[in-house]
Amino acid sequence: MSSKEKAPNVDRARLLIADDLKNVTNSAVKVAVNALEIASHMVQNVSYLAIISSVLTQFIKAHDQLNLFKSEWQYIEDLARQIHTIVDYVRRLYIGKDEEELPEGLAEPCMRLEKSIIRSLETLNDCITVRKGLINLARVLLRSEAVVNNVKQCRDDMKITLDMFSAELTVIKRNRRVTSDTERLVLLSAGRLAPPPATFRGRAREVAHVVELVLDQAPARIAILGSGGIGKTSLALAVLHHPEIQATFKDRRFFVSCHRVSSTEETVLELLTFFGTLEHDSSLIALSQDELVWYLRRLPNGMLCVDDWNADFTTNTNEDLLNELASLPNITLLVTMRGTEYPKHVAWTNPLLPPIPPLSLEDAMQIWDSICEANDEHALKLVQAVDGSPLAVTLLANCACNDSPKSLWQRWELNQRNPSQAGGARGSALPNIELSIKFALSGGDDLENAAVLLLSVICSLPQGLPEARIPDFIDAFKETIPNLRACISLLEHRSIVYKSEDGFLRALSPVARYTRSYHLLPDLVHAQLTELYLKIVEKNFEEDVSAKVAYARDHIGAEVGNILAVLLHCLEHETVKGPLERCFLAIASFTDFCGYIHYNGICIVLLDIAIDRAKNSAPSMIVSLLMSKVGDLWSSARFGEAPLAFTQIYAVCRSDSTMMETLGEGFILASLGDVYYRNGQYDDAKRVLHSALAFYENDAESLPGASTACQIQLGRVYLGLGMLDKAESFLLSAHRIYTTSEAESLSGPADSTCALGELHVATCEFEKAETELRFALPTLIRAGSEVAYADCLHSLGCLYMRTSRLESVKAWFEFALQLYTAAREGRGVADCLGSLGALHIHLNELDVAEEYLQFAMKLHSKAEYPRGKVTVLNSLGTLYHLLDRHEEACDVLNAAIQLAASMPYPFGEGDALFRLGSMHKNRGQLQQALSWFKRARELFERAQNLQRANSARAEIDEVAKLLQISLAV
Repeated sequence: MSSKEKAPNVDRARLLIADDLKNVTNSAVKVAVNALEIASHMVQNVSYLAIISSVLTQFIKAHDQLNLFKSEWQYIEDLARQIHTIVDYVRRLYIGKDEEELPEGLAEPCMRLEKSIIRSLETLNDCITVRKGLINLARVLLRSEAVVNNVKQCRDDMKITLDMFSAELTVIKRNRRVTSDTERLVLLSAGRLAPPPATFRGRAREVAHVVELVLDQAPARIAILGSGGIGKTSLALAVLHHPEIQATFKDRRFFVSCHRVSSTEETVLELLTFFGTLEHDSSLIALSQDELVWYLRRLPNGMLCVDDWNADFTTNTNEDLLNELASLPNITLLVTMRGTEYPKHVAWTNPLLPPIPPLSLEDAMQIWDSICEANDEHALKLVQAVDGSPLAVTLLANCACNDSPKSLWQRWELNQRNPSQAGGARGSALPNIELSIKFALSGGDDLENAAVLLLSVICSLPQGLPEARIPDFIDAFKETIPNLRACISLLEHRSIVYKSEDGFLRALSPVARYTRSYHLLPDLVHAQLTELYLKIVEKNFEEDVSAKVAYARDHIGAEVGNILAVLLHCLEHETVKGPLERCFLAIASFTDFCGYIHYNGICIVLLDIAIDRAKNSAPSMIVSLLMSKVGDLWSSARFGEAPLAFTQIYAVCRSDSTMMETLGEGFILASLGDVYYRNGQYDDAKRVLHSALAFYENDAESLPGASTACQIQLGRVYLGLGMLDKAESFLLSAHRIYTTSEAESLSGPADSTCALGELHVATCEFEKAETELRFALPTLIRAGSEVAYADCLHSLGCLYMRTSRLESVKAWFEFALQLYTAAREGRGVADCLGSLGALHIHLNELDVAEEYLQFAMKLHSKAEYPRGKVTVLNSLGTLYHLLDRHEEACDVLNAAIQLAASMPYPFGEGDALFRLGSMHKNRGQLQQALSWFKRARELFERAQNLQRANSARAEIDEVAKLLQISLAV
């Protein structure tokens, strides 16, 4: 039943409001009551939410007039603000759909909210004593105990209501994401799955072999091997469009071409780009192989074809990627690749498909006849000469449409006898497939020469020529490639290029390889191509972030590979200072645009080359490039590499006083301290952040809030070190400054409050921590700080797990996980996965727990986050102990001890020791257990965690008694 069916009609209200409440004199209460009465008659749609929002606004406003029990009401006000934030968020989701009912699950929270507000307004009105006189005030005070109880009941009601709204919001987000992802995947498959081959002969046996494996041995892992031009891609597409495959996978068939990639990283980028995870708002984490695997694991069962897998770069990472793709339980994998040997370390489905053989003469001649009407003995000789290669037959048949088979055969024979006389490259006979390509490109008239030049342009761009930019290309090459559209038509007619499913003009792989070998792009044409792409990345939007994001998504995201290639070529070949420095600025701009659409980490190599070439440039140019590199390192969570870049920035600024004034020594130090903290180098972070704080305190011109933000960072560092007194001192100082200042920043006060919440979780002051974390949530939403909001949600989930409120923990973790995922915050995703693993240990769902923890461990290792690794290692230790895998448990816990000691991270080290003690105690190894517990107690005391220190002390006493008993026996 929908919420519309559940809702009463306009003639009957959902709740009755007492006349006494309707007749109150307080304006805010009266407005809230009147609005609530209207809402109670309404269907629960977007218009209803608008009324509820105004009710909450007036309810919150009424708190300003309280005279009694203000502290008790403060918490209720905080809860109401958070509900208000969620209500407004849902309104925005359904904007423009005023008559559409809301999701069914919202009906109950909304009705509970109405009742909670009525109860609260009645009690609130009792506590507003203005204009009531001394007698009424006395009456309220005389029954203060009853009023306080009513206030507590209001608080409990409102808290339950908030939990219901929060849980439902998680469901709404998840459902919208699933719906959005499903719709997007349907469009992706339908719109980007290349059509079946137009001419396809002689492969019925191979198609039947692959289809049988796919249907009978799901999920199958199949490789199609063979030489270039033999028809591997056509075979794969024929399989994907086979009726039984269509019926099985429907819109979950995906075809990704990788013929233009040259490394594992580029393969990952190609796959991520194909699936839209780099452009979709609710996409995934920092650009990495793990992101790809995590994304694919969450897809419904489907079939993925990776075309032209490059087995030439036989690196471990390449093998790892193929192995991970082949291990996905929900994905049937089909891979095409050149060669005749199957890659090792992959469990290919048996029986293996043999390498694709040449076509029979009969099948090859059928392809010829479908293209060219001229069929004579010379046509037969040409087909025999190319050994039945489908691509070569297609190219030669197209040539024969304009030239006779006899003439083609004569040229072919001449090339075989005397390659140099026939124009054979490098004076040697070309392989048959390359010779057929050469013939297809031969002609000699102006249009054909221009077409070959255009083909060189297309093949120099890794992604091909984007159809959407054809007008720009026409303008850019008007002098060198006139009549560009006619050139495109000619290349298409001869089957040299094709229009890809994602809107690019591309050459077939053998054609592209031949062109790059024998038709290099002239310098003049490369300069025109560079000018075209420089203009794309030089677009300036000043401080308009929304415009930057939109432009990056529309104009940069689809061509990241092309832009990288053009800028890299410019760096490597430009020698004139002016154009070279323009290239430096373009690289910095390109990196900036990539950051807005979360292409994190892909510009590092490009920036390194630029920084090296810019060593003789002005300091401002060098610093600009270094800052771009730091930003890219930070965004991709490569914090271990960032200190060197900051050291370089500091050195450049020290040599140029103007640059130091512009950037600020305090900013450099504070940023360096931040990356040290994020990389787990707490002692280094502490030292550098204290230097930054001293600089800010002595610099009258430092930015407002800079020293306060530095104090928050120091507080977090001391929290990690277990020096909780110092952590509290810095965090309280920052919080006082934020709450008493008139700064416009919303995130600063919320960040300090959230950090205090984390501190009070560590000190086991759970009620205080919950108040602080809940208070921070709505402010972080208003400030647009998605990652900080996710941090706060994750901390709340950890708090609930610590206090055994497991029923709502998973919802908090999953909500935080969605936000981290959308922001591509890899560490946050890893933290949430680790916490979900720990939760499933609590729930005794150990198989699920292990899957979460193993993946979290992999992400933490990639993100170079030692503290996260320590936490996950400790959870794995407990898990392996519960699974009776004691040797593995000891290994991971010892690894946690070593890693935590190197940071140092006393709490994490103590936690590992405590878990080791528990394991040895349960196994009757009491002397070892006693030793572990004693060391754990010392570390917990150093970390100022009294609750865990007391737990360790209790275990020491119990083990000591057990030892006495064993000795007595």
